[in-house]
Amino acid sequence: MPCRVMLPVMDELAKRHPDVLFCEVNTNKSVKLATELNVLMVPTFVLFRDGKRVARISGAKPIEIFEEELQRYFFSQGTQEPGPYEDKE
Repeated sequence: MPCRVMLPVMDELAKRHPDVLFCEVNTNKSVKLATELNVLMVPTFVLFRDGKRVARISGAKPIEIFEEELQRYFFSQGTQEPGPYEDKE
């Protein structure tokens, strides 16, 4: 259920940022990927830049949290470089 609650948020973010790829993964069907990404709860959102994990957001969060992370890693002039990713619990 928490994942379904987040669908409108992800849809809105995708509309606002058409240059960002948003993907949904069914962790029940993609157990190997979920394990590789260390998904311990759903929903979990993993942000990638240049093929590297830059952030993780766990749990249902308001759209502002996602906008903040997108700005931080993709759109601001002081965009942070990919490196060790940060968890947002």
